[in-house]
Amino acid sequence: MELLSAFPSLLNACGKLAYTNYVGGFHGCLDYIFIQPDSMQVEQVIPLPSHQEVTTYEALPSVVHPSDHIALVCDLRWSP
Repeated sequence: MELLSAFPSLLNACGKLAYTNYVGGFHGCLDYIFIQPDSMQVEQVIPLPSHQEVTTYEALPSVVHPSDHIALVCDLRWSP
């Protein structure tokens, strides 16, 4: 039996990410900006810090990054 989703097809506006959370013993992608590609366009994405920047102080949060999550920031445009 095929199961269909009641939700529209969504994409992560920031693309495929290696991680958005990097703490002792765990790193993974926990944060997303979901868009419907038929009604929204990504104008630009603010680059994430490099792996070197994130791991300089072993884990997040650190003296450079005050949160254990990396902020996802992008500009979107509605496409009616």
